[in-house]
Amino acid sequence: QYKNNSLFKKKKNDTHSVDVCDVILVFCPIVSRAGTDIDAALNELNTCPASKSAIFVVFHLTFDPDKIVPDSSIYVIRRNTLTVNCLFSEDKGLLTCDMNEKALAKIVQYDLEQGTEPPTAPWVPQHKWLLTALCVCVCVCVCVCVHCFFSSLYT
Repeated sequence: QYKNNSLFKKKKNDTHSVDVCDVILVFCPIVSRAGTDIDAALNELNTCPASKSAIFVVFHLTFDPDKIVPDSSIYVIRRNTLTVNCLFSEDKGLLTCDMNEKALAKIVQYDLEQGTEPPTAPWVPQHKWLLTALCVCVCVCVCVCVHCFFSSLYT
């Protein structure tokens, strides 16, 4: 369904090597304090070459689709890095809200600016699957982080 969209005509492969990637994708679930969690994720990102573009996705755990969260980009000083905030819940996954729609639009626009031709049809609704996939990854990360946190309390 998405293969005909011009956004995907540029060949992209998943890789675990920063040396061969085009864009570094970082997921930062906020599980304790925003500043602490963001700093920890940025410390890892800052070990990568600044010449590599990065997308830094900060996931805020909430049930409120209208929640106002601080702009996470104030923590990011790395060049070539797009920072977006998203809202999700463990039960519903990625929330349907304006913040997530704007985040998706920024991610797609950033990808377009990296050299992909603009799509010929309205693209934001077509790419909701992207943030849903991101949310699945983050929900798994949050569950693992919470499990590790509570496990460390009892050891």
